[in-house]
Amino acid sequence: TLQAYDPSELKDIFWMQWVLNYLVDEDFVAFFKRLSAKLNQGGVLIVKENITRDDESIVDDVDSSLTRSRVRHEELFAEAGLQILQCQKQPGW
Repeated sequence: TLQAYDPSELKDIFWMQWVLNYLVDEDFVAFFKRLSAKLNQGGVLIVKENITRDDESIVDDVDSSLTRSRVRHEELFAEAGLQILQCQKQPGW
């Protein structure tokens, strides 16, 4: 599972897309701490996720997902000891 994922070797890049909304905040932070420990020098984590338009998170009771705000993502990345190098909105959305 994503909650237990712990790569066995160092990597240059990890790409996460539309999966983090299935992690509670505690697992989100622990996940990124594990990944950052497995990055080669100069390696990066890339995240592509849906975000809410305001500062509120939205829980979907049908699929048990949690769509977080940009601010909440930033707080969780900081809690995991990460620095955001770049952030952009996908064109057309």
